[in-house]
Amino acid sequence: KKKIKLVLSSEQRRDNMKAVCSSCHSSSHTDGFYDQFDLLVTTYNDKFAKPGLKIVQSLKDDGLWKNSAFGQ
Repeated sequence: KKKIKLVLSSEQRRDNMKAVCSSCHSSSHTDGFYDQFDLLVTTYNDKFAKPGLKIVQSLKDDGLWKNSAFGQ
């Protein structure tokens, strides 16, 4: 049975991945990719995840979630 010895932070994992990218790409290309990806995540969260959570909470508050197909 294997045991986890160390868990890297998200910053450490990102730095490790950027090091892999830099073996073929320039730092400006790699930084641009991560900037674009971070913006994508922020946009998704703002347009879909946060409004979706509000809808789910509203359904739960009204007692409609429990008996829905999603609440099972």
